[in-house]
Amino acid sequence: MITFEEQPKVYNDTEEDKQKLIDWLIYDLNDQREVIARKKGIEKDKVEDKDLTLNIGLKGFFKIEIEIKFDFNFYAILSSLPNIKNYTCPYKVNCESVTFNRDTYFNFSTFADKVDFNNARFNGFASFHNSTFICETNFNEATFENKVNFRYIKIKNTFNFENIVLNEKSRIKFTYINYDSYKKELTEPHEKSKIKISNTVINGRIDFHNVKIKNIDFQGSNVMGAGFLNRINFEAKCANWETATFLKNEELKRNNTIKALEYKAIEKDLYEKELMDKNKSMQVWGEILSIKLSKLSNNHGQNWLRAVLFTFVSGFIFLTFSIKPLFFIQSLYILLPISVIAFLCKDIYKYLLNTVLIYIILFWFTPFLYEIVCSNRLLYIDNFFPYLMPTSFKPISSFNITTDNERLISYATYFMGKIAIGYGMVEIVQAFRKLNSK
Repeated sequence: MITFEEQPKVYNDTEEDKQKLIDWLIYDLNDQREVIARKKGIEKDKVEDKDLTLNIGLKGFFKIEIEIKFDFNFYAILSSLPNIKNYTCPYKVNCESVTFNRDTYFNFSTFADKVDFNNARFNGFASFHNSTFICETNFNEATFENKVNFRYIKIKNTFNFENIVLNEKSRIKFTYINYDSYKKELTEPHEKSKIKISNTVINGRIDFHNVKIKNIDFQGSNVMGAGFLNRINFEAKCANWETATFLKNEELKRNNTIKALEYKAIEKDLYEKELMDKNKSMQVWGEILSIKLSKLSNNHGQNWLRAVLFTFVSGFIFLTFSIKPLFFIQSLYILLPISVIAFLCKDIYKYLLNTVLIYIILFWFTPFLYEIVCSNRLLYIDNFFPYLMPTSFKPISSFNITTDNERLISYATYFMGKIAIGYGMVEIVQAFRKLNSK
């Protein structure tokens, strides 16, 4: 076996240097086995592959740049290593701070462990074709000067692209990700599959074509200058509300208002989840309530029929409370505590309390409401539709309320109903305008 005093820093475009890289990797893997075997007090052949690292990048703590000046073919290098089966790399792969001056190919391989390209520089074309990445793969702070193709690959964990550098000539293309070549369709992605392109100024182009992953994350990223983000047949959940905002803004740039509204709805739902994890101040509670009302009334501007239903139902219920104030007090005492506790609880407790709440509404609130309507149908006929008109304020004295306390409650619920009706009408208008509004 060839020995090395130190790791080579530069590999020139010669057959000798290509072989030198292979010899270094074989020597270093053997050296790692010996060191681990001594530490654990075991035989060298008992050391597991998962404890070893394929150090293409610099070995050790000092991230000095390694320069590779020939066309780099990982498939050919992997097949030259001993004990490799089915072109599966069982080791961690370290390509940190490596400059690939020529074209780079990581094709037809399976990476069973973590892969790092942090601070790497790709000056030529880079291809990741028909490969599988089982663990986390990192391209953090990498520089892409040319085209990079991820084609027919399977992602089973996170692909991290944080603080990457893309210039106007850069193009990253994801095509047929998690695609079944035999069935000719996208397969259900792994639960941990995720592409994260965060804190990046996108001056180049990023394409997603026939891609299906579990999550996508663009937190802190922006498309600037000649930058362009293209998505065709792209299926992924937004990892956070910032990603939904990013995709919403990209759709607005294309005047695709309907798709932008879909992302707006996702943005609000994810923002609400984030608020629920915060310490609750009055401002936070106000934002949560506003988002929930928007969801309830018109699904964040997407459903005008829901907005119409919200207006009619809220008007009907508050008018009932105005006619029968004691019913409002009874409903408040019974429904409000359960609703608040269900709102604050999580998981199974939330499910149980919501079930109790639905049961009470169906078998107590609704029959009681029906009885009130039947016994006061003339009042409803005279007052319901005028009540829906924002400028109509019919005297509450016509509701035959005698005591001062009941009259005070009736005035309060009447006014609350007017607010709910006005809010509902605004939501109807917003939902109707979705086809020509940004």
